Amino acid sequence: MPNDLPTATPGTGTRSAMPWNLPYSSGSISDTALAAPLVVAMIESVEGLANAAGIAAVDGIDGLLIGTSDLTAEMGISGQILHPRVEEAYRSVGAACRKAGKFLGMGGVYELDAMKHYTDLGVQFILTGSDHAYILADASRRSAYFRKIEADRTGTK
Repeated sequence: MPNDLPTATPGTGTRSAMPWNLPYSSGSISDTALAAPLVVAMIESVEGLANAAGIAAVDGIDGLLIGTSDLTAEMGISGQILHPRVEEAYRSVGAACRKAGKFLGMGGVYELDAMKHYTDLGVQFILTGSDHAYILADASRRSAYFRKIEADRTGTK
């Protein structure tokens, strides 16, 4: 396994910046991204689990993120995010991260109790949802709101 990441010269083009993002950035978004990119290796397979310590030891990687949904699918326990094998994965990858001075991240876990469980085990970087889930959640909320307006208007339930 290599001791550091391949050297690359990132592009210096422009990035999209919507008006609502501007208060949160100082200077050029491109300059900020190029000055300190965040490099996160995703662990989504049994092979990745077996190599987590070596991956965490690579210079230039900031953290390891377990892609829980994909990992459970590969393990044959799809969607069982609190399965003991998944918990062991978090424990072992977390130990590799701590040893290497890297952070442990989590994706694919969107149930609040399960999120807390894994943060209690040391997860520090959390993907709290996906764009698809956020869109569906808000669409459901809005649909319920307008159904209630219609029911109130027509006197139906």
